[in-house]
Amino acid sequence: MSKSQTTTSKPRFATPAVAAFIADQWAEEFAVLLKTTPEGIRNDGVDLLSLELETVRVELMDGSAVEFRYACSVVSGEKRAIAVLTEHCGHHIFPIHEAKLYHGEKLIYQQIGAEYP
Repeated sequence: MSKSQTTTSKPRFATPAVAAFIADQWAEEFAVLLKTTPEGIRNDGVDLLSLELETVRVELMDGSAVEFRYACSVVSGEKRAIAVLTEHCGHHIFPIHEAKLYHGEKLIYQQIGAEYP
């Protein structure tokens, strides 16, 4: 076996590794949306991108913003974060503090001050 091959199913590159991490750490939140169990997310290869994909924009407290086409998102007050999954640009986690989350042109979440859902 060459050095470039692996004997485990762990992702070798950053983007798949982050996607696997988010699927594992956010399994409870995505299970609710997909009407399955967290174990289904973690073990059964449930396709997280079977959620409705649309343009997702996150505006952060310092004025920075990111926008992805063909994406979906979930907000976790417990994790104090927003997870964004994209079809082509990887999966990402952003801080919830004073963030705004848009799906298309619609504001679907805004965190103000220190109050978390």
